Parts: sequence; structure tokens; C-alpha cells
Amino acid sequence: MASALLVISAVSAFSMSSLAQAQEPGAAVSASAPGEHARHHGRMMHGHGHGHAGPGMMPLDGRRLDRVLDQVKATDAQRTQIKALAQSAQADLKPLHEAGRSIHEQTLALFAQPQVDAAAAEKLRQQGLASHDVLSKRMLQFALDASKVLTPAQRAELVAKVQKRHDRMKSRGQSHARLEH
Repeated sequence: MASALLVISAVSAFSMSSLAQAQEPGAAVSASAPGEHARHHGRMMHGHGHGHAGPGMMPLDGRRLDRVLDQVKATDAQRTQIKALAQSAQADLKPLHEAGRSIHEQTLALFAQPQVDAAAAEKLRQQGLASHDVLSKRMLQFALDASKVLTPAQRAELVAKVQKRHDRMKSRGQSHARLEH
């Protein structure tokens, strides 16, 4: 029972965090590795991260988006276009965030019962996957749309900065792993 709770908790947390990333300021989207999420361990394209990020990350709002646009020296016209694309994506992702919260709550309630209904658990897992797929597709569309606004040189600059950040994070992660063993 404890291992079953651990598994469902992990599945539920994954789908909740993946869906939550769409609403949190700083959530990320991959422009060159579309559909991948960078919202893992607190680092997503919105700014923090859930999942694995590909190069070319573009936040959806806030200071992080402004920072990225500053780094690639985006023009005023590019800024306006990308911010409009990001706002549209956020509006589309809001219901997915709410659905993820509902799935998470239902999963917790299911496992709080004296008898856990395996079929109901599977149904919730599938709902979470379906919601995640819709979220992933929408984030991919934002990444593709934003990539059309930036020049190839700007995208290359963005990819280089994201790769450098990932390399630093990977290095820190390996250092932490060595300390734990």
C-alpha cells in the first residue's frame, strides 16, 4: 500500500506540476526542442522548470520574459508580438491548470479511502496524461510562434544562454549527488 501511494503520489505530483507550470510566472517553453518542459526541479521556461528543458527556452510572462527579450536584443515590435503570444498561451493554459488541480485533489481523495479503486486511479492517471498532452501541444505552439518572431541569430543566442545555464545546473546536480553518497 505504501509503494502504491508513492507511485500515485509521484504521478499526481508530475501531472499537477506539469499543469501548474503553465500558470506560474516564469514557466518555460522550448523553442528548439518543442514540447519538452523545463519545469523540473523548479526551473521552467516560465522561469522555473517542470520537466526537461530543451534549448531555446522562452518564458511566458513577467521579468523573466523581459530578461530573455533583453538578452536577445528584441525590438519593440518583437516584444509586443511575443508578449501577445504569451498572453494568449497563458489564457489557453489556465483551464488546464485548473484541471490538473482537480485531478490532483481527486487522486489524493482516492488514496485516502479505505479501499483504493484501481480502475478509478487508472482513469485519473489517463486524465492527467491527456491534460499534459494538451498543455504540451499548446506550449509547443507558443514556442513555434515565438520562434517565427525572433531572428535565427536571436534564437541561437537564446539557445546558447539556455545551454550554458543547463550545464551549470547539471554540474551543480552532480556535485550534490557526490555529496549525498
